[in-house]
Amino acid sequence: MVYNSPPWLRLAVLASFIASGASAGLAQAARATGSEPAETAASAAPATAEELADDARKAYAKRLTQEKIDGHYIPSDVLDALRELDKITSTTSQTSYASRPEDFVVKKLYFSFGRWMGVNWGLYDGSRLSAHLRDLGVDQPDGQIELLMRMYHRHLTGKDLDVKELAMAYKEKRALEDTDRMRRATVIDSFTRSEPKPAAGNRPRG
Repeated sequence: MVYNSPPWLRLAVLASFIASGASAGLAQAARATGSEPAETAASAAPATAEELADDARKAYAKRLTQEKIDGHYIPSDVLDALRELDKITSTTSQTSYASRPEDFVVKKLYFSFGRWMGVNWGLYDGSRLSAHLRDLGVDQPDGQIELLMRMYHRHLTGKDLDVKELAMAYKEKRALEDTDRMRRATVIDSFTRSEPKPAAGNRPRG
């Protein structure tokens, strides 16, 4: 559930756990020093859940506008990403990548080449490139990585990119997977709620 949530919400959840740990630490420090918790936390009161969520939203919104994150240039769209890959990938690597079938390189290099793009281009935590891909309908980092890998293979082999067509195929695939997941889901337990019976002294008289 958290994985399918917006990146800013995942950041807020993480921040909430950190804040909870900070609160526990303040209480422990208060017990160790014999001071009141309010005195110990006077200058370090933990943020509320609403404040954490608001901070996470602002941080996420800022990431979507940044040209660089952690020193890495963030492409603005798919074509910019392909140009950037041309710059940073050696001719030998490009030739090797293009010489194999598209499905093969996506599967074989996903956890190396693909993961590099995911981490350095902010696809997991949000960036202007991830926002662009979400606008195309590819809303999960794994799908965004796969699309970029397929686009680069087609770019190197001189094929039509068909970005919108591939994005639509991804959306249809996701819809089928979600439908199948719901179909195979198992109900853990079910019950029928019954209204409580009125006490003997409170029963209405006929």
